[in-house]
Amino acid sequence: MKMSKRLKHYNFVNEVGNRHGDWLVLRYAGLAKLSGNALWLCRCSCGHRAILRGSKLRCGETTHCKTSSHRTNQITKHPEYKIYSEAKQRCTNPNSTSWHLYGGRGIKFKFKTFWGFIVALGGFRPSARHQLDRYPNNNGHYQAGNVRWATPSQNALNRRRAA
Repeated sequence: MKMSKRLKHYNFVNEVGNRHGDWLVLRYAGLAKLSGNALWLCRCSCGHRAILRGSKLRCGETTHCKTSSHRTNQITKHPEYKIYSEAKQRCTNPNSTSWHLYGGRGIKFKFKTFWGFIVALGGFRPSARHQLDRYPNNNGHYQAGNVRWATPSQNALNRRRAA
């Protein structure tokens, strides 16, 4: 990192290569005019770039960007998101291997957003063992009031009988 003679008398921490939350510090970007804080060019894990003050990075005030792509990437990291998307596929995608058991029988997926799905279930799974279950009506739609997190034994008791 090449710095001018004028900057050499400032005593600041070289942040290049450091990680602060989802930010990776790429290079020095100058000094803030009013505060004199060092500024750093950073890249978020979602790919967004920004110039941030070193003091805000070090104290944890900024740990990731606020872009919509970052929020979307964070949502998809939840294990519950996989459960949400698989249930949605079963009901909406005729190419799904389970279509004939769900969407083909008229079962609809009525949640518009992942967060609406989580709220209807009362939050995230209590444990990794818990599964999505349509209860009390196993032949009903995936909708608020008809979904729950169930243990494998609870889920086994609530299944459709083959005709």
